[in-house]
Amino acid sequence: MKRFLILCACLAVFLAGATACKDRFNTKGAVVAKSIFIETKGVDVSGDTKFIAEMHALVANSVELTAESFEKGDIGFEYGKKMDLSGEVTKVEADSWWIDEEDLLGRKGFSGRAMPLPPSEIFYYRAFLKKDGKTEYGVIYSFRTDDAMVIAVYLDRNEATLTLGETDNLQLTATIDPLTAINREVEWSSSDDKVASVSSSGLVTAHKPGNANITVTTQEGGKTATCKVTVKGPSPKAVDLGLSVKWADINIGAMSESDPGCYFAWGETKTKDTYSIFGYPYHMSGDKNPPAVLTADVDAATVNLGSPWRMPTKAEYEELLSSCTWEKTSVGGREGWRATSNGKSVFFPMGGYMDDNNLLYDGEKGHFYSATHDHGPKANDTDYCFVYIFNIDGNECRIHGGVNGAVGRSVRAVRP
Repeated sequence: MKRFLILCACLAVFLAGATACKDRFNTKGAVVAKSIFIETKGVDVSGDTKFIAEMHALVANSVELTAESFEKGDIGFEYGKKMDLSGEVTKVEADSWWIDEEDLLGRKGFSGRAMPLPPSEIFYYRAFLKKDGKTEYGVIYSFRTDDAMVIAVYLDRNEATLTLGETDNLQLTATIDPLTAINREVEWSSSDDKVASVSSSGLVTAHKPGNANITVTTQEGGKTATCKVTVKGPSPKAVDLGLSVKWADINIGAMSESDPGCYFAWGETKTKDTYSIFGYPYHMSGDKNPPAVLTADVDAATVNLGSPWRMPTKAEYEELLSSCTWEKTSVGGREGWRATSNGKSVFFPMGGYMDDNNLLYDGEKGHFYSATHDHGPKANDTDYCFVYIFNIDGNECRIHGGVNGAVGRSVRAVRP
């Protein structure tokens, strides 16, 4: 059976030392004993064609809750169909109650279950307590067995992976519990719209590599469920240039060979809005020492494309530079350099680089990180992490050392 939470219209509070109080519909003017505190909190209604109602109450610490007191009928719940609970009422059975754990305020309480109940019926209920020969009652509340309120929302999946150019979209489906909830309106949101956005119907669209949490929130009760979406760039093709490694035909995150793709700081595997030394883990104030060669866990190619893809080393860029024929050319309106060997070629676009939150030299230069740290003379300057890059511009292609690793640059992958 499913459990439906029905919120009460109001709460009854009878404090210790209070004066005589009347129940909302009690014509006899029953008084809760001065030493008693009873608060009827709510009703959980659940089930299919029949329903269960779970009733909850709080009592003062001076009230002793025992199995014997409930079995004797000295404390419990009663419910019926008349607003003032006159006439025929039903008491919760002795085997359908339990003592609750103390709440955050240290108050004691108990619960009882009424079942089975027919659908589309209005019931009234209250807590009662017998003390010193008197029966004291809490305020009467009502519930309906099919006007269920939202208690939870679920998504058909908790995580998903999208690949740009292959699986750009994902339809998420939200299920509200209970199925009979009246207000079933939900809102969708993304933690990063630049990575993946979501429509009002739960359709997720991938935009660039990265991670985004897609969350659905119920209009009633603010219940939430989240799907972690990982967006990967298109899977590159391995081009055999007859060298020691095969080279990817596109940059990480690129949609085509002329697309610069995503920009990464050296040793980081996610894109950012701002690239600077502040917060960069290999900066002087960071918490990491730069490795001689990036390991798989901090290699942007391995993390985003999967093994055996990885970032090329300085030596592999040197081999590429010396073993290929290079031609400055344009593809799709973007300037770059094409390397040809073994009857095959790869194109390196000039997509500039990201410094702070600015894209610089787009169309004029191309910077591609190697996996190799620069341990040369500049390495003694602990303010920065210096690395080797493959640098192209309008005049030449070359290996360049002593470059700040905190800047966002393109990454081209290699594999065996």
